[in-house]
Amino acid sequence: MQNHRIIGVVLALLFMNAAYCANSPLDKIVPDYMPGKLEVAITPKPQQADLKDTAFTVGKVFLVKPKNYNAPDALAKQLAVLIGEGQVKVITPEQVGKPAAGDTYIFIGRQLKQAQWKKLVKKFDLQKRLDAIKDKGEDAYVLLSASSAMGKANVVLLSGNSPAGDFWAFSTLRQMLFKKGKTNYLREGAITDFPRFTYRGNKRPREWEWKYKANFSWQNTEHSELFRRHSSPIIFSAYGTGLFATDKEMDVFAEKAQKLYKEGIRQFVVKFDDAGWKLSKPTKEKFGTGDPWNDYFKALHYFLHGMHKRVKAIDSKNKLFFMPRPYWSNSWENREFVSKLLKHGPLPKDIGLSVCGPEVISWTIPTNSLKEWRELYGFTGKAQIYDNFGRGGEYFAFTGRDKDLWKEVDCIFPERGTLITRITTYDYLWNPEAYDEKRALLLAIRELSKGIPEVYKALADYILLYNAQRDPVDFPERKSLLASRAKGNILLKKKYDALMPILAKHKIVLSNRPAKNELWLKATSIVGEYAALNRRLAMEPYMAAHGYKEGRVASTEATIKVDGKLDEAAWQKAAAFPAFSQPGWSGKTIKPVTDYLVKPEEKTETRMLYSKTHFYVGIKFSYTKKPTVANYLKPIWKNRKPGDKANFAWRAPCFEIFLDTSGKRDHYYQIVSNIADIWLPTNCRAYEKGKTGGDWHPDWKFKFTLGEKSGVFEASVPLKDLGKTAPAKGTVWGLQIYRSKIGSFQMFSGVYDMVGGEHGSRQFGRIVFD
Repeated sequence: MQNHRIIGVVLALLFMNAAYCANSPLDKIVPDYMPGKLEVAITPKPQQADLKDTAFTVGKVFLVKPKNYNAPDALAKQLAVLIGEGQVKVITPEQVGKPAAGDTYIFIGRQLKQAQWKKLVKKFDLQKRLDAIKDKGEDAYVLLSASSAMGKANVVLLSGNSPAGDFWAFSTLRQMLFKKGKTNYLREGAITDFPRFTYRGNKRPREWEWKYKANFSWQNTEHSELFRRHSSPIIFSAYGTGLFATDKEMDVFAEKAQKLYKEGIRQFVVKFDDAGWKLSKPTKEKFGTGDPWNDYFKALHYFLHGMHKRVKAIDSKNKLFFMPRPYWSNSWENREFVSKLLKHGPLPKDIGLSVCGPEVISWTIPTNSLKEWRELYGFTGKAQIYDNFGRGGEYFAFTGRDKDLWKEVDCIFPERGTLITRITTYDYLWNPEAYDEKRALLLAIRELSKGIPEVYKALADYILLYNAQRDPVDFPERKSLLASRAKGNILLKKKYDALMPILAKHKIVLSNRPAKNELWLKATSIVGEYAALNRRLAMEPYMAAHGYKEGRVASTEATIKVDGKLDEAAWQKAAAFPAFSQPGWSGKTIKPVTDYLVKPEEKTETRMLYSKTHFYVGIKFSYTKKPTVANYLKPIWKNRKPGDKANFAWRAPCFEIFLDTSGKRDHYYQIVSNIADIWLPTNCRAYEKGKTGGDWHPDWKFKFTLGEKSGVFEASVPLKDLGKTAPAKGTVWGLQIYRSKIGSFQMFSGVYDMVGGEHGSRQFGRIVFD
């Protein structure tokens, strides 16, 4: 494979013979071009690294490999690459002989019976380090690099709890090698290291990711054995198909699991995200009683027991993961889902949850939300997180993940990600307690620049500027915002133009795949379709066309009755909000999508009030065709009473109201209310002070009245349910409102993320309390 050939060439050069030198100061070897001497730092950051500021010359290299050294195939192949075939002599411990000055001996694995090994362990007091990793898993390792350790010969000890640990020690050693001119050096020191997360990877891993200790692939088993060995392929997905829960149907999935097991897979997923509530015809015949909800959960309960039994029958060490629906932790529906499922009896305790965070794309994932969710099911095993944050053409450091999350989760894998987000993610996954976003970002830039100062400076100038000005939380007035954006983009373009020839000069390619979201550097203002910068650029004319929208909330002391009439005097005195506008992407007939100022199809007039205790919403809206509820939704809500909460509330004509009560855009409440008297509250990104946001039960009252040509929506919520008292005059909240007509949308907001969807909280409009 191409990556292997490249690594082989590089490492062959590193291990070429050079003039003997006992050791040299590191600052005489490595150019000083990064803050905090990060030029010689290791990523992912080891648990304990006692490194010296000296390095020895790498002379003739002997790899001392124990007899019958049993390594997984993936490890054996990578070791062959790492040692540089033809450049290093592989010997057994008995062949060590009399070391010569300048030679370098690399001892791999545990060689406890060998006298030379025992001497080295005693000389460098390594037994304490070896004892410290005994219970830290197969990936743990100890690394020692010392000059003149055997007479005048240099020594490297790579000792893991398993061949996998030896391999990660090699991965670390790679960053301790430096070249100056034609001479190669290895930094001195000792490292004790182990990961917090057992499995670290990506839904779509790349071959180079082993350098940063990635070992996991989700579903994509066509990658190298390094990733295949720790993967969780889907053996059943209910997306668009329904539930297949008869024994005959489950045997088909078990056959798939058996085949994957022979290929080295030990973890399997049954997946119900985005799935319907249908049952296959045989399943319906087996479980059908005429009560659809009871039938579904009874079948699901039988299915989970049946698939667990089949996976364990293949090998008792196999693990089954369950991705439920909903699969994000802040959904109020979780408790109802679990309750209906466990009504039919407990589930096997060792099933693992496969889930997202509080939202499908979460800015922060707290530990306690995963713990509470797991305990709802009665599961004892750790979960895995399908992490969607930073999956597009971004290049910021991995962020917002609790440092103690590893206590509940043994695997986190993003869906995609750029080189920057991937490298920094592995830094967090290996050692979350020590993770520092700024350090991680700088080291990721260093890795991409291949340690060339000129490249690093140009990349850092460009990327750090991008990070400094992306997605500001608080928008200023339109004129100053546009001026700031224009100035920043001109500067960014200059840095981009300076960067490109430098990359070409040093033949540095920042992607090994042509996919748009992987060409992260080009996914900016130049050609990128999904980059945040491109979206920010696209918003400027949109903002200029609309003006920065601001609604005024009037105060009232009157008693407001939520009856869908808006007949109180306070409503007549309140100022109407700016007119709704229709986003270009929401209408099939609107071309091109860059036509930002699109008139709504039908009029929508919004007003808001507040008292000492309540917040009120009043909306008058017109239509050419009276809104109705689709027939397929009626059975779903058959047993619901007016005002009940239920999923799919947004699938009927409705209003979606998003309230950012802090004005900081890092947390907001969403309430969906539809004409079928069904509503759905969501507490989004409620992670401050350990709150999960999973359970939020506001006293939301609402009423629709529908005439032939127009209708009224009226609603109220206690301020205390929004965590507020009566706002002071001039208080600013963030706001987004959607009028969903099913098939097209109308929205309120002059600063809106045209790609991110209605949950783009950082692009909400705002309301000001009078």
